[in-house]
Amino acid sequence: MRKYIIDTNVFRDATAPGNDAGVKMRRQQANDFFQKLAADEKAILLIPDEVKLELMVQMVAKGLRASEKRKIARLINQCTLSSNVLSSEMEKHLRIMSAYISSHYRHEFEQEIGLKAQYLRTSDARILHDAFSEDGVIATRNVKDFLLYLVLNDYDEEVLYNIGDSNFVRISAELHETIHRDTRFSNLFSIFIGLAELHDE
Repeated sequence: MRKYIIDTNVFRDATAPGNDAGVKMRRQQANDFFQKLAADEKAILLIPDEVKLELMVQMVAKGLRASEKRKIARLINQCTLSSNVLSSEMEKHLRIMSAYISSHYRHEFEQEIGLKAQYLRTSDARILHDAFSEDGVIATRNVKDFLLYLVLNDYDEEVLYNIGDSNFVRISAELHETIHRDTRFSNLFSIFIGLAELHDE
């Protein structure tokens, strides 16, 4: 079985109204993704608490049409809710690790995958933690926000899925090893893993 942690933008893209070429392309890509997983008996769709909350807030703040709200609700109902509590200490270390790789390895990420690593915002840290806790795949269009997840897992694991091109994002074994041999990062990573193990007890 493979668990997919669905990011907010996937729901919004799949239900966005309009005939603009870009909107239509993103809508098609997101709906293709949902249809592909619906047909895969080994796929489990998970929606983190944080994503469900973001969608609820956006429905109010952005004044979404009733039809769009209904479509979002239908997609949410296809998913299982994932509720993993992220402690303040774990969040702190996730965000510091992401800030570290975005400042020290931005060029290397850009060379390998054409994207500059971004540091985690609070909501993205919670989504990433859900994926980490569930041992799942993050499905998103905004892969640059979750590049830390590639470093937290083994380099050859398929853990970050780009719905924009229907492919998994990967980094090389060399870059993965270089980051983990970086004393500053490895210390942060060790503390984070220790906190995660305590949380699971």
